[in-house]
Amino acid sequence: MNKYFLPLLVFCGLSTSLSAQADITIRIPTVEIITADPIVCIPVIADSFPDNIAAMQFSLSWDGDALDFAEARLGDNPFNFVGNDAMISSTDPASFNVSFVSETARGFTVAPGAVMLELCFSREDKKEGDSPIYFRGMNAPEFGDQDTFQPQPFDTIPGRLTYTEAPSGIFTPTAAEPDWGARVNIFPNPYRSGPVTISGDDLPTFSDVTVFNMECREIRHYKGDVRKFNLSALAAGEYAIRLRADGQAVTRNFIKL
Repeated sequence: MNKYFLPLLVFCGLSTSLSAQADITIRIPTVEIITADPIVCIPVIADSFPDNIAAMQFSLSWDGDALDFAEARLGDNPFNFVGNDAMISSTDPASFNVSFVSETARGFTVAPGAVMLELCFSREDKKEGDSPIYFRGMNAPEFGDQDTFQPQPFDTIPGRLTYTEAPSGIFTPTAAEPDWGARVNIFPNPYRSGPVTISGDDLPTFSDVTVFNMECREIRHYKGDVRKFNLSALAAGEYAIRLRADGQAVTRNFIKL
């Protein structure tokens, strides 16, 4: 289904006249990452989103001196965004804009806790970074219902991204990483609950899968070719998942929300 980008959704009568309880809540978490990866990402999460919303817009901003924007990732793309037809990165390197309307003007919804998109930042020039991320910028947050496009009450909750360089050890990829490491995908990541799935083309048979915390302590250990497991009980934070096969190992960072 095609979606159309609108430079600005114009809704009349928004602001102080809205007194009903907000049914829409979009949140950016506070994420602290210790990583050696070249890219770090933070999710934009729809904690609640009713089924009568047919249009929305918002902008996200951060400290451009602290974070270098790289890209936006859509993941499972629960809103069926179609690239730049729905989203554009601003010419301002410290903001990102979303503007979207459903093609049929009918409402759409997503499950609570769905990741709408991820903002990703490069560590090439900034090995460490720290910045709040706000719902600010060209597009003031607005959400319109189906048919009438009347504005609806909402909450937008800012967050923060902090990342530092990982110490040498299990979190640092090495030149000896096997070729199949480039094909490993861990989903969902960031993760809230339910199954974690390891997938990829032509992966070898795993001998074991181990989950570590950021103090390098073993948290979970699965023997054999395990590709799906549940980590819902873990506390929010940064972890590492190590996959071993044929005497080789691949380690990937993993965020629990």
